[in-house]
Amino acid sequence: MKTKTICRLAFAMIALSLTAAAFTGCGKSGEGAETKSETTSGSLTLEQKKNEPGEAELRNGLAACDNHDFEAAAKSFRAAAEQGSTDAMLLYFDCLARGSGIGKDKAAAEEWLKKAVEAGNPTAQALYGSYLLGGEQEAEGLECIKRSADSGNILGMHLLGMTAMEKKSGEASEDALKSLKTLAGLPLSEQKTALDYLSQAGGGNILLTGKPNTNTNKLIVMAQYSLGVYYFGGRAPGGQGRDLDEAAKWLNMAKENGFPHVDSVLRTVELMRQNPDVGRTK
Repeated sequence: MKTKTICRLAFAMIALSLTAAAFTGCGKSGEGAETKSETTSGSLTLEQKKNEPGEAELRNGLAACDNHDFEAAAKSFRAAAEQGSTDAMLLYFDCLARGSGIGKDKAAAEEWLKKAVEAGNPTAQALYGSYLLGGEQEAEGLECIKRSADSGNILGMHLLGMTAMEKKSGEASEDALKSLKTLAGLPLSEQKTALDYLSQAGGGNILLTGKPNTNTNKLIVMAQYSLGVYYFGGRAPGGQGRDLDEAAKWLNMAKENGFPHVDSVLRTVELMRQNPDVGRTK
């Protein structure tokens, strides 16, 4: 499975073909690419601090979304974006790309994503990087995703970890495993973040059992499951081979946090832990 296919599954991506030539790289590491805070765990959330440009209009837009008034939301995001809010730039891009509350406009959507990327918004960097994967600019795409992940952005960490999934065999990279471990170790939260307003940043059709089904929580628990699979498959970096204890640790964590369809692989892991000869080739 190619990386681009995985990203489409992980994102539930909309049908928007972006023009890579319209962009000038991953953008700066600056205001938008801040380090993660205690309350947001590095997700795309209200990264704007109080009294920063566009903060009030951004909040108005999110409130309008909650009330299903998407026309008002688009207007508020546009106003906040024009005042310099990089989160609003990204959310207004999403409105234009989907035609939510405003007419669909591919060219304008590209412009607003470009502005968010160039302003250093880490989620915009992750999204832009994902569009480049699988093409001639894949190296640039991975660099954008890595920059986003290094800033502590949840979407960036998720995507960097998922780059290892496209390998049918061989070890996952150190960067991918480090990113997944950081993401998997974050606590789940009751707090709704702006990731839940961004159509391309969700956990697909995954529904957690007994836990808040925010996109942030889905990506955290998906990372826990992925780590379990990596260690079970013997794909951790360093050539250490299969690590059933680590596999069980992460798979049990994913199960406790409501990730579906863990039981079958977890039963196999536990059986192999109890009977080392099970699964051993002769």
